[in-house]
Amino acid sequence: MKQFRGRVFRSVLAVLGLVVGVASVMGMTTLGRIQEQKLYKEMEKMSVNTIMVVPLNIPPIVFRPKISGSYETLTPQDARAIRDHILHVRHVTASEYKMVTAKMGADTTKTTLAGVDGSYFAVKHLQVAYGRPPQPGDLTRLRKVCWIGQAVLDNIFKGRASQAIGQVVYLNRFPFRIVGVLERKGVDATGTNRDDMVLIPLSTLLRIVLDQTFVRVIYVEPDSAQVVSTVKQNVKDLLLRRHGKRDFAVRVMTSYIERKLKTGRMIALSTTAVAGISLLVGGIGILAVMLISGRERVPEIGIKRAVGARKRDVFLEFLYESLFLGVLGGTLGWLCGVLLSYFLVFEQKIPIHFPWRIGVGTFIFAVVVATLFGLYPAWRASRLDVIRALYDE
Repeated sequence: MKQFRGRVFRSVLAVLGLVVGVASVMGMTTLGRIQEQKLYKEMEKMSVNTIMVVPLNIPPIVFRPKISGSYETLTPQDARAIRDHILHVRHVTASEYKMVTAKMGADTTKTTLAGVDGSYFAVKHLQVAYGRPPQPGDLTRLRKVCWIGQAVLDNIFKGRASQAIGQVVYLNRFPFRIVGVLERKGVDATGTNRDDMVLIPLSTLLRIVLDQTFVRVIYVEPDSAQVVSTVKQNVKDLLLRRHGKRDFAVRVMTSYIERKLKTGRMIALSTTAVAGISLLVGGIGILAVMLISGRERVPEIGIKRAVGARKRDVFLEFLYESLFLGVLGGTLGWLCGVLLSYFLVFEQKIPIHFPWRIGVGTFIFAVVVATLFGLYPAWRASRLDVIRALYDE
């Protein structure tokens, strides 16, 4: 429009707040959905319906091996009792963890040693990429065999799985033969690197490596999400009868995931609200530009009124100009928001559905804000006294 040709820099400043606001809201919404999608992927890895039974003085992140205090509470026999006496249970597994140094020739690495049974692989959704899965004899015969994660494979064997199978690796001072390499799992929602682990039979860990009878955690996987509460209560009742006291805690992964989701959504909402403030700043910029424009165009308004233009005509002309700025800022902001969103999706490598509704809603909001902030300058210009306007001319 010709009214803006001589005021390009001022017009750009007027719509810049709208551009930044629309693009920021779309970008923050996309980032929030990406983080939520990441968490959902972790939920698939972690079996969110899994019930964890831990000693009373063990923190929730039970698979972190660096803990203090005594936890001689749970035993593999407790896991067998749960498997034998509680209905609607798909898998039960007991586990113990220890930090060790894995050594193969001159190559060493610090890693987590986990004692597991066959059900552990099912509960944790672990797959053997190379080699063989656990066999019944691995537990009953105290075999010194192990399955290594991809991080351990990279550190000791430089990622060459074919060279690792059959080799003997020393875990502290104990030799174990590598019979399998696990599929890559990555870092889960708790920040634990699931690839930086070595798995050995639980019986071997307890009787040969650690010389103990207790375990750190028992995982119970119910048949379905509908029976989680029932199974959880039945596990509490059974262990209370076996132990005679409440020396254990029962936790469900869903509560942890829900807290993470709630926190993530609150952060996304807060950042989106902060980004939305720039829309109001853009509206204030349009208000200022239109007020300045009204003062500069006093003679022009006087002439138009003198030749027959009505107050309504002047009002609508100014309102259309602010509407134009809003549409321009909203359109540019929407385009920038689309580019920013696709960049975030590409950079994070997490496919999500593009927030089209948020983009359209933000665009409409930008136009509405620009129009509302243009009402006062339009009203003021339409109320200008014709005689004074002509006198200024």
